[in-house]
Amino acid sequence: MIRSVAIVMRGTVLAQGVGLLILPVLTRHFSPASFGQFQVFQSLLGLGLVAATMRYEIAILRAETSHELGALLMLCASINVLLAFVMLVGQFVYERLTGADFLATFGFPFFLIVAAFVFGGLIQYLGYFLVREKLFGQGSNSKVVQALANGGTALTLALTRPVVTGIVLADIAGRIGGALAMIALSYHRMRETVSRPSRADIFRTLTKYREYPLIAVPGGLVNMAGAMLTPIMIYKTFDAATSGQFGLLERSATLPIGLIAASVSQVYMAQLAGDLRAGGHAAVHRFNRLVGLLAMLAIPPAIIIALFAPWLFAFAFGPGWDQAAGFARLMMPAYSLSLVSGAVNMTLIVVGWQKMQLAWEIARLVTMTGLWVGGAQLGWSVGTMVAGHSAILTFFAAVTVGLSAWAVRISEGRVVALATSAEEAAMGSVA
Repeated sequence: MIRSVAIVMRGTVLAQGVGLLILPVLTRHFSPASFGQFQVFQSLLGLGLVAATMRYEIAILRAETSHELGALLMLCASINVLLAFVMLVGQFVYERLTGADFLATFGFPFFLIVAAFVFGGLIQYLGYFLVREKLFGQGSNSKVVQALANGGTALTLALTRPVVTGIVLADIAGRIGGALAMIALSYHRMRETVSRPSRADIFRTLTKYREYPLIAVPGGLVNMAGAMLTPIMIYKTFDAATSGQFGLLERSATLPIGLIAASVSQVYMAQLAGDLRAGGHAAVHRFNRLVGLLAMLAIPPAIIIALFAPWLFAFAFGPGWDQAAGFARLMMPAYSLSLVSGAVNMTLIVVGWQKMQLAWEIARLVTMTGLWVGGAQLGWSVGTMVAGHSAILTFFAAVTVGLSAWAVRISEGRVVALATSAEEAAMGSVA
């Protein structure tokens, strides 16, 4: 597992390096309002990407035949394009009926979200295919291409024409580059392992994995709604500049955390699925070891931010980002624990505990909504709201790790029990 993580991390570190190296340039050329706009863009796009393929991409890990694998890939591509078309039509009809103007509300046109939705969805399901085939090097290289396309576009716009939507446009360029790289890097393996499905194969696959759109999609939507609530409410309740301060923190902190967690999660999901299929007691041991290692990795950065955040932000991003440094100290407990929970947060879905995942997501959304409703009534400051946001994320990240540990233990025990029963039955028949 460590070797596979190292391969994934190679691309992760390079991609992370590109993003972090250009960030000080972006903060000196783009205003806090630009970062606030990008924060809203990411939040809305993240909500859409949960349903980009109705979560059938997760089933790619479980496909049992080449025809079933082909059916899943075809389903993912078809659903992604169909939903993009529905989004465009729905937004057009909504604006005509209500007179609302999306561009005036958020500062960027709706079709930019749709473009990012299509290429982001493509990256999602091809990424799962690469994980299934354990093509970690190819997945790693595609991340580098995405980061270079994103960073190159952002840097060019910052130095030549720092328009308000520049960071948004750079993000879309990165997704296009990453998607094209994945297509090129997965093409030959697809030809070897994927068979053209029949209509019967597609219908059978659609039905077999129906728990993903029925349960995993609502859970994912609730999860993203909880995650995007605070950035959007800061944007609407306070102002774009304050949202940009929080957005810079999210970009600078969650970029390395997210990339590390996602890289580890890719390898971990593949290993977990294999461990559970094989039986034995490897799954629990691997889970405990991974959680302990990530917890140790998260401690030093948390201490550094707690002690030196104002100086670090002023040095890295220039003047005018003091509020972001204050937010960093408030959010550090949540970010530290998210490194651990982010690496194992797909466990409940992989082992088939989608209903438990959905209940957990709903509880977090209700709690986060309560924070904003209560805080608005009491007139809390943005600092108090961010502190409450951090406390909620910290608590639920800890719950995620605990539920995942329980799920792995229960699932492993069930597999071992079934294997033992099968072995006893075979011995009995021989006797």
